[in-house]
Amino acid sequence: MIVYCPGCSKKYEIPNDRLPKKKMASFTCPECKGTVKLNLEDKIILNAPAYRHGEQAPVQKSDFAAKDKEADALKNAILQTMNDLPPMPQVISKIREIMLNPRSNFKDIAQVIEKDQAIAALILKTANSAYYGMTGKVSSIHQASVILGYDTLNEILTIVGASALLGKKLKGYNMDSGTLWRHSLAVAIAARIIAAKRHPAIENEAFSAGLIHDSGKLVLNKYLFVKKNIFEKKLNKHKNNTTKAEKETLGFDHTEIASGLCKKWHIPDEQNIAIRYHHYPSQSSGCRMAYILHAADLTAAMQIIGIEGFMEKVEDGVMDYLNFVPEDMEGIAQEVNLAVEKMTGSL
Repeated sequence: MIVYCPGCSKKYEIPNDRLPKKKMASFTCPECKGTVKLNLEDKIILNAPAYRHGEQAPVQKSDFAAKDKEADALKNAILQTMNDLPPMPQVISKIREIMLNPRSNFKDIAQVIEKDQAIAALILKTANSAYYGMTGKVSSIHQASVILGYDTLNEILTIVGASALLGKKLKGYNMDSGTLWRHSLAVAIAARIIAAKRHPAIENEAFSAGLIHDSGKLVLNKYLFVKKNIFEKKLNKHKNNTTKAEKETLGFDHTEIASGLCKKWHIPDEQNIAIRYHHYPSQSSGCRMAYILHAADLTAAMQIIGIEGFMEKVEDGVMDYLNFVPEDMEGIAQEVNLAVEKMTGSL
């Protein structure tokens, strides 16, 4: 009898004389540690991913339906247990509430920030980074608030909140500590630059969306770590296309989970849609920020993939939609790299 593991598709040939007498049986796949279930009465594999000509019966629609149902169940379970991730730090939410109050002032903001020394220290470090041109000039939270102004302070709060979430090591994705954070920061800066050139009214929102565009990976990390062998094989199969590898491993990808996080964090709809479709903006029903994030994501990776890789990976129609040519993206990539170095140099 020839069987295939439903997890990694590894082929096993089991001599008939070694099959157990009972009607139902199962064994653990040595490759991925998944369970292969057999119905020996009918000589079929339960929950198999596919059947092959001459070895098993043709694939039935119910096989795909069962797999989709299983993936939906896992995704729903993940979305319902978002407590795996903390909300944005409470002090940041409180500060934003104060900033929305027209009667508030910088002193009110400083008093709240100073109650959380860890957040306060990060705000001062960020404010003094070369990126904001205030190196060594900001010595207190109140001074930072006054000198930088509401908009810049709000941006720094977003950066600090995101860094606390995105700075961790992700074993499921083979990412070292800080790798996801640095990429997210680069995407945020690239998104703001691109938006400023084409849609300046949303450049701050594009920056914020860029910071958390890959937040779904924080949730999926532990699930992919459990299926690490399968995930790595899918990555190799799809030439490191993470979304395709995630889908074939779990049945869904990090953008779907990130969309759920956006709802938990009360992120505005346009940013949520952009994050959900930043790999395939053509599916976003014309969300301009999705096109911006898509281009920004690839621009942030240009040091690794080069302009040829950028043009190969960018979705058809995106460059025309944004009215950019390849040379424009090279210039933006250089600007992004410089900005990231300035911002992270003192952090």
